[in-house]
Amino acid sequence: MKKFLVIVLTLNILIIFSGCCLNKNSVKKEEIEKNSTYGIRKIKKIKDTLEVKIYVYPQKGTTGVIVEENLPDGYSILEANPVYSKKEGNSYKWLIWSKNVENFEIFYKVKIEKKLPKNEKIKGYIKTLKEGMVEIKEE
Repeated sequence: MKKFLVIVLTLNILIIFSGCCLNKNSVKKEEIEKNSTYGIRKIKKIKDTLEVKIYVYPQKGTTGVIVEENLPDGYSILEANPVYSKKEGNSYKWLIWSKNVENFEIFYKVKIEKKLPKNEKIKGYIKTLKEGMVEIKEE
């Protein structure tokens, strides 16, 4: 009986301990982000245009990054810095590579030709060889 109680108590302690330590909020966002590639998109609306800035933070040791932005119908890029590398329909891609890609920004201005339903918006991804595809978060 004593062995059974010890095992049950040990399991309860382990469950309680793992519950407190594996809580999502116990891991800081910064700790996750500094160990993986991520991107943040900020959008500023000015009349019938949008100014979009994407902040890309590659994981240390990344040698190449593809940033892909998919615009809804009725949106088109007027200017971009750096200039996008490829355009297919409403999809725009930037290819960035070096021995060790550092944090970088992409800025582009979008012409809004028609009003969209609220559920339609710009969607984008960052692709790296190490991590595959990561969604760009909107701030």
